[in-house]
Amino acid sequence: MIGFPSVNWTSSGATFGSSDFSGFGSSGSNLIFENAFQWADSVSLIRGHHTMKMGGELRRFQFNNLPGYPLSAGYFFGPVFSANPSVPRQTGLSYADFVLGFPTNVTGSSQNQYSNMRDLYGGVYIQDDWKVTPRLTLNLGLRYDLYTQPVDARNIGGVFNPYEMSDLGRLGVWRLPGRNGNSNAIIEGHHLNIGPRFGFAFNPTPKFVVRGGYGIFFSQREQNRETTIIANTLLNFNTITSRWSAGSSDRACIASLSSGFSESGSSNQRVDSNSRAILRQRLRR
Repeated sequence: MIGFPSVNWTSSGATFGSSDFSGFGSSGSNLIFENAFQWADSVSLIRGHHTMKMGGELRRFQFNNLPGYPLSAGYFFGPVFSANPSVPRQTGLSYADFVLGFPTNVTGSSQNQYSNMRDLYGGVYIQDDWKVTPRLTLNLGLRYDLYTQPVDARNIGGVFNPYEMSDLGRLGVWRLPGRNGNSNAIIEGHHLNIGPRFGFAFNPTPKFVVRGGYGIFFSQREQNRETTIIANTLLNFNTITSRWSAGSSDRACIASLSSGFSESGSSNQRVDSNSRAILRQRLRR
């Protein structure tokens, strides 16, 4: 499925360079569906000068994300196909190339499948409010928090480690979830989240109270596409990057508005040295 494209007119005919006219088109999509399931319970017990509180909490998170779907390609038009190749100076107009229906560059990307991130949180605590004297009360407690590493429900995607040596003796390895000795989360979590609590209340006079406290607290890491969603990588993306037609001596049309640009017909080619030389010449003018 192809979404509504964006149309841009630039002096270079590529994603960079100054704009000749204001572009138009779609802004892209980023579909996010979140669910949180929670269970919590607590018990209080009073015995003499002690008030005991204990309880626990369990949370299950679902984070489904699909950015850039459907694929909305960006069409870039430059003064290339409308230019006069017999004239040494720059001629042509980017809007004229648009009227002809010949873009100089087409690019776009979209995620192939939903990322289905799942993680679990569990926490237990116990606290004692101890009335030592009529003027002094101590709060003593301990809490344990467990945050599991997010995993993809279908083990899609992976994490790229640029410092790991591959079997070919090169730096850079894709670590896949649940394969080659990797866990489904790939990254090991930290499970020693023990948080002590201490507090006091002291009233030396009936009209004056001194309070204080200390504690160690932990929280869940926020979901984000850079470090958490392992399905949001090149392994789960479809990217189209056409060959760049940069000048009058490089006039091969890579696509047309009438034929469109399909996902199956996409290509990933580098700008050749001739195109780079043409760009440098045009920038000097």
